[in-house]
Amino acid sequence: MAAQIPESDQIKQNEALAAKAGLLGQPR
Repeated sequence: MAAQIPESDQIKQNEALAAKAGLLGQPR
């Protein structure tokens, strides 16, 4: 695993939210 990067964490959270929105029925 790479070093801990806060930016990556935020990006991952944003991606997770986008993925959930897409699952709800909103295309990316």
